Amino acid sequence: MPIYPFKRNLINVLNNASKLISIFITLLGCAVLLGWYFDISVLKSISQEWAAMKPNTALGFVLSGLALNLIHSTKKNQRRIAQVLATVIALLGVLTLSQYLFGWNWGIDQLLFSHQLKTMTQSSRQLATTYPGRMSPVSALNFSLLGCALWLSASRSIHYRLMQLLAFVTSLTSLQVVIGYVYGVKPLVGLSSLTQTAIHTGLTFFLLSVAILLIAPFEGFIALIISDSVGGMTARMLLPAAIAIPFSLGCLALLGEKMAWFDYAFGLSLHVTGNVAAFMGLIWYYAKGLDSLDIKRKKIEEALRIAYASEALHQSETRFRRAIFDAPLPMMLHAEDGEVLLMNHVWSDITGYSIDEIQTIGDWTQKAYGERREQVQLEMNRLYSLDRRIAEGEYTIKISSGETRVWDFHSAPLGKLPDGRSLVISTAFDVTQRKQTEAQLRQNAFYDGLTGLANRALFMEHLQHALQQAKRQKDYLFAVLFLDLDRFKVINDSLGHIKGDQFLITIAQRLGLCIRATDIAARLGGDEFTILLEDIQDVSDAIKVAERIQQELKLPLNLDGQEVFTSASIGIALSSTINYDHPEQLLRDADTAMYRAKALGKSRYALFNRDMYANALARLQLEADLRRALARQEFQVYYQPIVSLVSGDIVGFEALLRWQHPERGLLNPVDFVSLAEETGLIVEIGYWVLCEACRQMQAWQVSHPHSSLRKMSVNLCAKQFSQPNLIEQIRQIIQSTGLDASALALEITEGVIAENGDEATATLLQLRELGIEILIDDFGTGYSSLGRLYSFPVSVLKIDRSFVNPMTSDNRNLEIIEIIIALAHKLGMTAIAEGVETQEQVTLLSKLGCESVQGYFFSRPLPSSEAGMLIS
Repeated sequence: MPIYPFKRNLINVLNNASKLISIFITLLGCAVLLGWYFDISVLKSISQEWAAMKPNTALGFVLSGLALNLIHSTKKNQRRIAQVLATVIALLGVLTLSQYLFGWNWGIDQLLFSHQLKTMTQSSRQLATTYPGRMSPVSALNFSLLGCALWLSASRSIHYRLMQLLAFVTSLTSLQVVIGYVYGVKPLVGLSSLTQTAIHTGLTFFLLSVAILLIAPFEGFIALIISDSVGGMTARMLLPAAIAIPFSLGCLALLGEKMAWFDYAFGLSLHVTGNVAAFMGLIWYYAKGLDSLDIKRKKIEEALRIAYASEALHQSETRFRRAIFDAPLPMMLHAEDGEVLLMNHVWSDITGYSIDEIQTIGDWTQKAYGERREQVQLEMNRLYSLDRRIAEGEYTIKISSGETRVWDFHSAPLGKLPDGRSLVISTAFDVTQRKQTEAQLRQNAFYDGLTGLANRALFMEHLQHALQQAKRQKDYLFAVLFLDLDRFKVINDSLGHIKGDQFLITIAQRLGLCIRATDIAARLGGDEFTILLEDIQDVSDAIKVAERIQQELKLPLNLDGQEVFTSASIGIALSSTINYDHPEQLLRDADTAMYRAKALGKSRYALFNRDMYANALARLQLEADLRRALARQEFQVYYQPIVSLVSGDIVGFEALLRWQHPERGLLNPVDFVSLAEETGLIVEIGYWVLCEACRQMQAWQVSHPHSSLRKMSVNLCAKQFSQPNLIEQIRQIIQSTGLDASALALEITEGVIAENGDEATATLLQLRELGIEILIDDFGTGYSSLGRLYSFPVSVLKIDRSFVNPMTSDNRNLEIIEIIIALAHKLGMTAIAEGVETQEQVTLLSKLGCESVQGYFFSRPLPSSEAGMLIS
């Protein structure tokens, strides 16, 4: 349903007109009823020659007027009453029609004034009728239609068009009656002998139908007529003509016939051609008017379009300028001749330059770039020939405060100005913070935070470049120096970490004095430093640097008034020693040479050679084999008996590790234990030996319950002893094997106890609480505090073989053995001598009071099966 633009006041006027018509119709109906009641002819019939309005018709008008008035009410109850009245009106019409159609007599014709109707006589001036009290068929039809229309209106139905259609049909039937009276055509007033319709009945029906049309003027046909649209304007102009012209021409034709001016045929022709001519004239007139309106509309639309386009362009330009001004990034608009058209607030805020100071690109380059302005100006001139956006790159600029910033510039063309100059927009990203962060990250990533020297990552990068250069250039030679400071741990522990850091910083500074600007020094961590000497002539250049460093480090270091002395062990690896493929290989070999220098007595340098390389390869292979040995069960435990010199019985065994290497055969601990300690594998291997020895001892005790076997001795290395979970591991091994703890003896060297101090004492006490016997192995060869020896929970002192072997030929060794045995006895301990190989040694040891011995004189270390046969 189309919606038209209405004037609210007009709608109110039409509604009020509908209400007034309803009041008029109600009053008219009442007047006719009074005329019948009091027999007033003028109220019943306007003229004696015309038909009178029947009482039922007057009643219908009273009900219709009331219903129409109630419909305008906003109260729901009143609208319901209106629906009831509309229903009565429709029934009145339908019942009357049924009497005409089917000959029925419902008795409704004499509802009112039946006596007057019976005595009413017809004069010659009245229209004859067979049914004196019955309303005409036209009136019955109209009441049927209007009753339905009123009911639809009272129910606020959405079928407004149906309601208007019913009212429109009623208006046409009413006009038919009026035309009949006006033209004097009796068949239009009544049919044959049927009741005729009074003229004021027809007029009242017409008014009633108009009033119903005005109930909802905002819908349907009426909405179109009263709207301000072109269709509404046209309808309002044509509708009166459409009614008046045919009616006027019809009257003229009838008048001409009555006055004998022309015959019927000419009158009909006049009526038809007059209507055609009149309507063609109207159509031409209104078409011309509409065409004129259309031309005006187009002109107005064009003017509006231009105005809108101009406004849109202005708004677009305003938004563009606002977008640039309020942009969070520095932005500048500049023309081909260098004129700065626009510079936003961010550009001014960051640089400190106002638009008055930067009126041209030349002003900008002068202030921001200084001496580089000409070069930058040339690069900016190329921007005016761009056809797409480009990234110019990062530039360092100087702002008004004198501070330097780094901006990343991007520019894009914006077409041409009206004067033909190219227009360019330049945007900048202030990346100063990012560049500073990147520099800091690079510093953190590639430089040592303490000394400022290169770190491992940067050193390896330079070393990789040097290695690539050596591969491209055959005569290119370089060297790597690996430095390890001697006694740094002592200095750091005694003076504290702060002084230790100062010490390292001073060392880094002195290293810088010993190398060229093209060389690079790095700190790998702790007290380890490396130096890369590039493009040297021969090995002597590297040796000179090493000697220079040694001389420099001999000088005392002043740490807040305290003099400290140090030295360094230096390993040198030349790029020409072997065919290196990776920088890690050079660093590894320099490290190997450094350890060689440290082994030779520290404070010296060593040059890596091919023999070291071969040894390093062999060591590397041995390490790989060692890591696989446990998984492959290549380790074995051999057992050497411990014999009592008192009874001559075997009282125990010492568990000794052997490695059944798949290629090198059976290896003694001296061939691999040091490597196992370096790699940390000794801890896992040591626990395996302890578990295997305990398991075997438990098996022998079960199989030989009456033997003299009492103890199984197992060595504990320094790394094992310092493990935080040592006690728990040993407890689990004892529990898992089922061995009584008193049958286990652990051998610990003097050095292990001396290195761990009070912690060693606490660990030994915990082992003793478990019931394990403690032996000091190789007693007399290491550092022992005799003052603390008595406080250790030690049961046995083992005399090292280095004293036993020469005891028969060197009285001094014999005296040392005698002292050790006496010391053991004084402290409530026993003594065991290792490495006994002759009867003479057995005899002397027995005389000195040594309780037990072990050595090749009695048996070599044996596998478990052969050792078991000795017990038997």
